This record gives sequence, C-alpha cells and structure tokens, in this order.
Amino acid sequence: MKKPYKRLILLLIFGITTTLFSQSYADVYRWDKACEKQTLVIENMTANHQVFWLQKWNQTLNDETDYVIQPKSMTVIELKNDLQNLAQDYSLLVTDNQLKNDIDFKLHLKCFNQDDENNSQILKAHFHEGGVLNYKTLQSKNILIKIKNLSPEVNEVYIEEIDKNLKNRSKKTISVEPRQNYHFQLNLQKNTAYLKIYAQKKFIAFLQSDKHEIEPYAVEPQKTTVDQNAKYFLLAPRHVSNIDSSKEDQFVVKITDSLMISKARDQIRDKSLEKIVFGKIALGHQGFNRNFSKKSKPLWNWSVTEVTNISDFGSTACNGFPQLLEDRSEFWVNDPGKICFWNYRIKKELTREEVEQQ
Repeated sequence: MKKPYKRLILLLIFGITTTLFSQSYADVYRWDKACEKQTLVIENMTANHQVFWLQKWNQTLNDETDYVIQPKSMTVIELKNDLQNLAQDYSLLVTDNQLKNDIDFKLHLKCFNQDDENNSQILKAHFHEGGVLNYKTLQSKNILIKIKNLSPEVNEVYIEEIDKNLKNRSKKTISVEPRQNYHFQLNLQKNTAYLKIYAQKKFIAFLQSDKHEIEPYAVEPQKTTVDQNAKYFLLAPRHVSNIDSSKEDQFVVKITDSLMISKARDQIRDKSLEKIVFGKIALGHQGFNRNFSKKSKPLWNWSVTEVTNISDFGSTACNGFPQLLEDRSEFWVNDPGKICFWNYRIKKELTREEVEQQ
C-alpha cells in the first residue's frame, strides 16, 4: 500500500475514534520484548465497553488494531515477536481518560520460553516515557539493561553509576537507532549504589537483575536549554480549566514574532476568543516541547518551529491531537507539515525556567 493512501486510511480511522473518545488524552503502555511468544490479557473492570488500540511497530507504525472489550470481561491477544528484528515491537494505546491502570482495567503479560511452554514469566507494562530514571542497585553487580528508543531519530542514551555519597563514578553513552531496541549487560563498579538513565530524546528502559525487574524509585523531568529571546506558550484542550491538575495531553509552542506573541497573550486574557493555533512542525522537541500533563514532563518527538497564525477555522488536514502526531511524526512533518489542532487552545505563558525544568 502506498504511503499517502495508508496515511489517509489511518487518519480516517482515527477521525472516527476521536469522535468517540477524547482527542486530548493518551497513555501508551509498553513492555519488554523478552521472548518470541507473549500473551496479552486486557481486562475491562468497568460497567461500560472500552476500546484499546494494539499498535505494531517495525521502526514505523505499520498496524493498529482496535479491540472493543465488553463490560466486566477480558480479551486475550497472542503476540509473536521477532527477537532478531530490533525494530519490531508492540504497544497498547489507551485514549479514555476515565480509565486508570489496576482500577478500571488490568493488563497482564505472559512471556513464554520457546523451549518450555509451561515456564512463563510475568512482564510489567509501563507508560513512563523519557525523563531521568533513578534506580537503586541490588546486591547483584550484573544488570541487564534494555533500552527502547521511542524517537524517530538516533537517540543518545546516558547511564551514570553513582556511589552512596552521590558522587558520579562513571558515565556510559550509547547510541540507539530510530525506534529500535538496544540490550546490554552492565557490570557495576564495586561501590555503585545508584543508577541514573536519561537521554537526549524520548525512550523507555527495562532493567533486570537475577531475572527480577528493577523499577525506578524516582522519575524526574529532563533538563533542557531554550532560546532566551523567544516566548513560550502552553496549549491544552479547550475544555480544560485547571491545566495544573489536568491529565489531558498538553504541548508547548515557541513564538518569536511580536505580532503572534501579542495574539497569543490575547487568548490568555480573553477566554472567549477561542482561536486555533496554526504552526509549522519539525522532528525533535527542540528543547521546549513537553507534555506538562505527565509527572516527568516528557519531551515530545516533534515541535512547532513557527506559529503562522491564530485564527477561527482550520483545515481537516492539519487537525489531530498530540499523540496522533507523535506516533506518525516521520510522515506528519512532511504531510501536512503543520498542525491546527481544533480542540486545543493557548492556556498559559511559560517562563524559560518552566520550559527548561531548571
């Protein structure tokens, strides 16, 4: 199938989806590709039907299947992994902000060893993306680290070993290809008490010690540097009144044009204006485009390089929501090459320190 037609079909599918679900909320659950056969069980604990999207990746998003799960029921999905293909992977997209993990739905993952079908391993799914991951190391000095680069660009990932006095003992840098996995064994130095993992772009990490998964004890926002001469504005869904407590996806735009800065400030002063922001986009967060609705303020894989207009009406071609662009950023930056998310409005002007998370 040619890319333009494939993109059109995907947009039509998501156009239907966004009339049923919020255009402004998304959590993407990811898990370790540890074996060739995995069983994914999604259990709907609510009294309403729920829709989940199983995403299949092969460096780019090449398939997306919706599963409608009836009230108080479950769906079992068998997954096959190609362990030799570092770009092949799965993820689960949740677009309903009423759902909460372990409360309204349960996600079970079993990993089966090809040589022993009776020997299964329970895998954990995560939705934290990027940020600075902090770990306390265990007694074992040999740790398996699995990095997933969630960016469509090459990503530099940093692993720091820190002693009990919080002094940096060593720093390792690895380069991970676009949207691929990278696995390696780390032999810790004798006095290492903590590990810190972070990257230039979005990623997720899985750590194992003696076949036990190590969870981060803290996830902090990644620090960046931005243009001191620019102004930055936070956009959130139009119906959101309290952006500080909202769990709906947000993003940041950078504006340097004085006329556009004035128009943006008018939107904050006068809520009745209700105008749409139009902007050109490019790959990469450029140090400023964060999702402020998440605890770790993760950086998006795209950014608005220029706000071209703030107006009342927008084309259907550039309408969408942040996660839709995120999953297809390689294509969206070329076609249509801009955004005009109908459901989003300018909510707040940010200081440089807020954007940098300094």
